[in-house]
Amino acid sequence: MKRMKKPPACDLNPDGNIRMRDIFRGKACKMLAILLLPLVFGTGCSMDKGSSGDIPPVRVVLEASGCLADGPEQGELGTISFPVTIPFGLPLMEARLEVFRGEMDLVLGTEDPPSDYFGFGRGPGTQKILVGTGSREPVMGRPWYVQLVSPFGILEECEEEDDPDWRLSVRRSAGIAGRVLFEPAEGQVPACTPGNCVPESITIDVPEDALSMELVLESLEGDADLFVGIGPERESLVSLNPGTGYDVLVLDPERCVPLRGRSLTVLMESWQYPTVYRLSVAYIAGEPEEEEPPP
Repeated sequence: MKRMKKPPACDLNPDGNIRMRDIFRGKACKMLAILLLPLVFGTGCSMDKGSSGDIPPVRVVLEASGCLADGPEQGELGTISFPVTIPFGLPLMEARLEVFRGEMDLVLGTEDPPSDYFGFGRGPGTQKILVGTGSREPVMGRPWYVQLVSPFGILEECEEEDDPDWRLSVRRSAGIAGRVLFEPAEGQVPACTPGNCVPESITIDVPEDALSMELVLESLEGDADLFVGIGPERESLVSLNPGTGYDVLVLDPERCVPLRGRSLTVLMESWQYPTVYRLSVAYIAGEPEEEEPPP
């Protein structure tokens, strides 16, 4: 399968860094052990766990990227799956899918094929899933599976001269990223019944300098779903993850920059039972990159 040419995509920046004081401490520990070995034998610097004595936390457990075929698959969806072993002690796991061309959905779970958590895409954009210790299917040290689903054929590798159409990562998460727009809103979403649903509604003004926005709904008790309406659309973006835990929606520059200075309608719905929730909103400030004209 061949694919179309497209403008180059932006590379992600790695989030790891090297602490110089740890390097210095490690060298000092080795030197001290050599010089004072007769005096400190059995009580000197331990080299088993590194210079600090702590095992560094695992930050990234999976990274993958690839391309999409030119046209939709005839009568079937393109899929690709990845097994992931989550290390013990991980408090919050983040699966993040960035789509630069085409359309893909993100699915995460503890079985193959997975069916626990979902990130739905509408064209290029970002899908993000957060799983914590209080989620319906909690994060813990055990095998997980990530699946990508697309109406286009999914290619595991790109042609040598092509940039990827999608990039996937599963990592330790610090939660919502960016400048906090307001203190987390907490409350209770009333229960919807067939023919009678009054969702909890919040209006959010998009900052004038917002390059992207991230909305995180945490269902503390019950199960609420998250909807973001853009313009006349009531459900421009949706997150329908079941049970307690997180529903996440990301507005990337393609969506967010045209909305600067305008308002978004955020809706939360809960079925059968009321849901106690916490809603957090943050944004990353900046200016969109100007595309260079073709030569």
